[in-house]
Amino acid sequence: MKSLQTRAIVYGLVILLGVLSALPNLLPKSISEALPSWYTTNQLALGLDLRGGSHLLLNVDAADLGFEALSSAERAAALDDVIERSLEMVRRRLDETGLTDPTVTRQGEDGILVQLPGVDDPSRIRGSDGILEISAKVEISY
Repeated sequence: MKSLQTRAIVYGLVILLGVLSALPNLLPKSISEALPSWYTTNQLALGLDLRGGSHLLLNVDAADLGFEALSSAERAAALDDVIERSLEMVRRRLDETGLTDPTVTRQGEDGILVQLPGVDDPSRIRGSDGILEISAKVEISY
């Protein structure tokens, strides 16, 4: 019987600590401002599934890059270089805007996945007047 009570107390304490650690995420801003700063700084960054946001998949059109004269291995290396440079350019442009936790990763052979938590309108990011223009001219010289 004592083992059951001990287990119940331990489980109760673990659940209580979990609720207390998650509480700053659930409280309104007016209430959380009244709490000590050491307690409210322990907040989780909410992702696309909980906070909402935009999910963009950008593809590199290899046919427009002019790699026809290159061999297969050179073409693959050049395309890889173009995508890596594009990833860095997209990261730099998004970091300059001050967006919170943008995720920019490579997707497949010629894709760039951009996830933007909190951005409800993807046209603000993508488009002719957005941060990331739909088309860009890349010149590569060897």
